[in-house]
Amino acid sequence: MINWKEIKQNIISETKDVFSNETVVNVDLEKTIGIFFKILSFEVPESELKGIEKRIPNALHKVFIENIERIDKNSYFAELTKIEQYLKKIIYLTNKNSYKQIITAKSGLAKCISSLNLNPNNIDYNWETIPNYKKSYFSEHLIKTYNLRNTESHNLKEWNNVKLFENLQSVLVIYLYATHSQLDKLIEVIDKSIYSINNNYFETLKSNFEKWKKRFVHIRGKENFEEIQLYAIETEWQESSKNKLNKKHKEGKVIDLIGQLQQERKNQMIVVGDAGIGKTTTMQYLTYNYANNKKKLPIYIELKLLTPNFTIIDSIIKKLGINKTDFIKIINTNETIVFLDGLNEILPTIKNQIYVEIENIIIDYPQLFILLSTRHQDYHNEFSSIPVFSLQKMEIAQIRDFIDKNSNDKNIKKQIITSIETNNNWLDILGTPLILFMLINIVKRNKTIPDDENKIIIQFIQNIYNREKEKDFSFNTDFFHSTICHLAFESIEQIGNTNSGISLTEIHSIVDKPVKLNHLSRMKVSRVKQVFKIDSFVG
Repeated sequence: MINWKEIKQNIISETKDVFSNETVVNVDLEKTIGIFFKILSFEVPESELKGIEKRIPNALHKVFIENIERIDKNSYFAELTKIEQYLKKIIYLTNKNSYKQIITAKSGLAKCISSLNLNPNNIDYNWETIPNYKKSYFSEHLIKTYNLRNTESHNLKEWNNVKLFENLQSVLVIYLYATHSQLDKLIEVIDKSIYSINNNYFETLKSNFEKWKKRFVHIRGKENFEEIQLYAIETEWQESSKNKLNKKHKEGKVIDLIGQLQQERKNQMIVVGDAGIGKTTTMQYLTYNYANNKKKLPIYIELKLLTPNFTIIDSIIKKLGINKTDFIKIINTNETIVFLDGLNEILPTIKNQIYVEIENIIIDYPQLFILLSTRHQDYHNEFSSIPVFSLQKMEIAQIRDFIDKNSNDKNIKKQIITSIETNNNWLDILGTPLILFMLINIVKRNKTIPDDENKIIIQFIQNIYNREKEKDFSFNTDFFHSTICHLAFESIEQIGNTNSGISLTEIHSIVDKPVKLNHLSRMKVSRVKQVFKIDSFVG
């Protein structure tokens, strides 16, 4: 992951003396670097401008952050000297007519510099010395950068660190000078887009998804989970028979359905499904997918974590790290998509409050796309104007794909598929990703398939206990199981039959209440958290 914060500090360190000594141009270094980073990542349709969003940040990270050999740093520096593409991107964003002329004429770096007025002193790029009266506007750095533009990495092998960073300083100065020259126009472009959000937000979303995938507790092997895109079908909800007959229902992958609805200027949808069908997995994957391609600004909110004093809007503002003014500016674009996960998981005491807030958000921000999820049996058409899509269980082809992605053992696949082919009931049971996931791990360990769905769940839990016993002979299965059951019953008493968040403090208070635990028992409670990764799932 690119460490933008540390790269920024290094750029400031390398260039601040140059900018402080410039008498004509006054550059706000912090602000300009921030816009520089955002322009690098800004999505544009021009193929001519593709690539720098990865190439330049990667080269900066390699040179400044990673502990690599000097000769390797020199090689990555060559990537930074290709400044022409970045200047063309600035021109494209601020003056498309000039950009078209440059592309049509196949003009190079000199024309880009001229178009952005980066050479007001009219220096000759072949000059070896510059008259004192022409040394303003970073002329020395402009000459050096211009002559480095075609540098190949093999020509830099003999450079020492001093020479590397002298040239790097000049290149960075021109990147920032060019950005500064069009700063107001660039800010205006960015303010109208999702790129007013810090790059770290997108990187954090992607990183969180990778961590989240590993929260699935495997009995053996690598702790990871591979996504299977589920199919959804638009569902009638309390419609008349006449409407059911006349209405053409949409169906497809959720990400495709979002696109269809947006084309029709419909900006809300609800996804329903049974427990374990993959509602949260789907929303987490979509969040990751949008963050990865940056075509939308995705915001994922777990509704179970909301409190009377911490609303959906509060959650969004906190996640994005922005103020209310910027929030309104961004949220009113059609580039933002909010995933509200778990209507059925909202604390009963604030359910009406959150439902009212959702209705108000839909009214106040009509351009905002909202995707809600809930369990099928817990939805009662509370949002009657929003189309509802039911996640479908996996078909045999998806089941095969799921097994391939979660097991390298061909015998496991053969055993499970044979069971499905000989008993059609298994297709319905194993069409739920969570149950199939459990069965794969059971077959890995036990080499056998239980008789029914309940036995799959029981055997999966028992195998987790057995795994822990193998790690630690002192692991007390009975104590552990009793603690988990007690925690489940007490939490239902407190918050009802819901998956609402429960804090670690509340967990300890529940466990402490009936039994005065000694130090050893407290260690075992800690073990409960470790085995089931409670801190990953509670608020």
